[in-house]
Amino acid sequence: MEQKHFITAVLSLVIMSGCSSDEIVKESVNNESIAFSITTNKNSRSSEFYCNNNLPSDFYASAFVDKGDGTLKDYMIDEHFQKNNGIWKIVGDERYWPGDGTKLKIYATNCKPMDFEKHTIYWVELSNNPYVHYTPPTDAKEQLDVLYAYTEQGKPEFGKTASINFRHALSMIVFKAKNSLGHAQVKIDEILLFNLANGGTMRFPSKSTDDNVTDHTGAGVYPNNQTICTWENLIHGSVIHTDKNARIFKTTLPQTAVINNGELVNLTDNDIVNGKETNYANVYLQIPETFPAWNHSESPKPEEQKNGAFIYIKCSIQNIADKTATEPSADDVYIYSDNGKTKYLAIPLNVDWKPGKKYIYTINFNGKNGGGYDPSTGEEVLVPIEFTVTVDDFADAKNNDTNI
Repeated sequence: MEQKHFITAVLSLVIMSGCSSDEIVKESVNNESIAFSITTNKNSRSSEFYCNNNLPSDFYASAFVDKGDGTLKDYMIDEHFQKNNGIWKIVGDERYWPGDGTKLKIYATNCKPMDFEKHTIYWVELSNNPYVHYTPPTDAKEQLDVLYAYTEQGKPEFGKTASINFRHALSMIVFKAKNSLGHAQVKIDEILLFNLANGGTMRFPSKSTDDNVTDHTGAGVYPNNQTICTWENLIHGSVIHTDKNARIFKTTLPQTAVINNGELVNLTDNDIVNGKETNYANVYLQIPETFPAWNHSESPKPEEQKNGAFIYIKCSIQNIADKTATEPSADDVYIYSDNGKTKYLAIPLNVDWKPGKKYIYTINFNGKNGGGYDPSTGEEVLVPIEFTVTVDDFADAKNNDTNI
């Protein structure tokens, strides 16, 4: 898996991924009805994130026959498949494989098409150029792990099922924080993302997603681009924080993170329990895109610039006067706060996200080279105490000699 690094004064990025693999459940069937065994690539969030350890209970699929003239002929549309004894079978009347060796082009997603209220995802131009439209919820807790699959298969051997492998359509974004300040304590309780795509169309890949990628440790190979979905017609909403129509992506930590000197704290990333990943409630699942960072030199106040991405970290930074203490006292002064409470801190965010990849942003409070700004004033936060030193020359007293 490729590695990337993005560094500002207080922000660093490393691409990483996880989720242990498990054996794939495959059971035989004794008829010619269309049924599947399925796999997914890694990443999971409780029952809402999926991998081979946590497969979706159902999905929706459409199938077509290639007419040979660049168009597709409908075979089944938006059929609901549900897990039954380890096999995903159609809900309702059976559908059957073509018996003449004809292969079907099968497109699938785990989200119910046209379910606007719950998923805000729907199929578009399915017959000729399949793709879906998606609008992600603004609250990280409500965002979906959208899966997609494309395969071209005919009737399997007797007693076997066709297999279908899903990939992740979105990018996973998580945050950590490090306190590199020698004499200060940092508290964080909220993270907001601005100027990111809040809608777009996902086009299915041109080649099948049959290859199940099970190693996201860095040793594996990212799938061929022709087997990865693409995103287009991206929609970006209003940037103004106070605008009720603005689509600002938000995650609120379950409890305030307290970060002392030298500590690296996990804000929204997963935990590993018994070899499986858990605690994904506050993880972001965003539409993949490439978008420049907010340019502070061009627009000191971030909300005045609509063509640059940035984040707000709701935090406080408190000075520790006693050099021997590790935590501030009640009398210690705040370097940055709203009367002792957390306050938004703006940080530029350079976005280059790919589908099915996990991006870990480490916010390093180090007070070096700028990078964090008060959004209300545009002024830099964490300005180190530095001096330019001059010394007055001794002045000649001239005619003021004193006789002794």
